[in-house]
Amino acid sequence: MRTLLLTVPLLVLAACGSSHPLAGHWHEQKQDGISLNFDDKSDKFLGHGHGTDHSSHDHLRGTYRLEGAALEIQGSWDGTGEAVHWKGTLNGGQIEFRPADKPDFSPVRFVRR
Repeated sequence: MRTLLLTVPLLVLAACGSSHPLAGHWHEQKQDGISLNFDDKSDKFLGHGHGTDHSSHDHLRGTYRLEGAALEIQGSWDGTGEAVHWKGTLNGGQIEFRPADKPDFSPVRFVRR
């Protein structure tokens, strides 16, 4: 009986897990890259990384919009205030972003971990 009382709540919690397509931690596919976390209950995201000057840790904060596989984020770095506006696609366990104003730019790739 004790085992059943412990098991049932765990199964209920597991069933309540997020099925949001952006759930999890996303990491840029390069050493010392940026990591992104998307809030599945709002349109907010938080990034951690080297910032724009590559010399220190910084945070990237903003909002995202996901429509089908199309993903767009807008935000700014806390340390410098530099704006970020990326557009990309979500394809299973990978995101590819490009600056919104440079669609021919080489993509920045993120994978879920």
